[in-house]
Amino acid sequence: MSLYLGLMSGTSMDGIDAALLEIEATGMQVRAAAAHHWPLSLQARLRHAAEDCEHIGLTEFGQLDTMVALEFAQAAEKLLTAAKVPAKAVRAIGSHGQTILHRPRAEFPFTLQIGDPNVIAALTGIDRCRPLELGGPLRFDPNVSAHDHAVCEQCGAIRDVVDDIPAKQPAAFRIVEAP
Repeated sequence: MSLYLGLMSGTSMDGIDAALLEIEATGMQVRAAAAHHWPLSLQARLRHAAEDCEHIGLTEFGQLDTMVALEFAQAAEKLLTAAKVPAKAVRAIGSHGQTILHRPRAEFPFTLQIGDPNVIAALTGIDRCRPLELGGPLRFDPNVSAHDHAVCEQCGAIRDVVDDIPAKQPAAFRIVEAP
C-alpha cells in the first residue's frame, strides 16, 4: 500500500483541500479528505496581493509564500491526525500551492503559485513530489530519491531507471539523467 497526500487551493482563495490517497497499480482510493479554511487575516492579504499584483513588494511576496506553506502543512497534519495515519506512512506529498496571479494571455503566459513546498516537506516530515522536466506537460514524480528516467518517444510513458543506464535501451526510449 502506498499513501500520498495532496494539497490544493484555487483562485477563489476560500481554503485548502487536502486528500490522502492510497495508490496501487490497480487503482486509487481516497482514504481521507478535508477542507482547511484560511485565517481571515491571511485570506485578506492573499486577496490584496492578487488584486493589487503590480504593487506587491518582494518582502510581502516572500512572507505570503511562507505563510501559505505553514497553512498547507497544518492542513496536512490535521488530515493525518483525523485519519489516524502517521506522517511516516505517507510516501510523498504534492502541493499545487495557492494561485496568486494568472496571466494566460500575457506576452509570456504564466501562472504563479505560492506556498513553498520545501517548508511543507520540512514541517510535515514528508518528502515532496518533485517535478519532472522532461519536455511536454508537467508531471510529478513521487519517487523522491535521485534516479534517472526512460521516456518513450512514441507514447510518452515514463519509467524509473534504478540501475546503471543500459548501453542498449529500446529504440523508442530516451534516457533523461537526474540533475
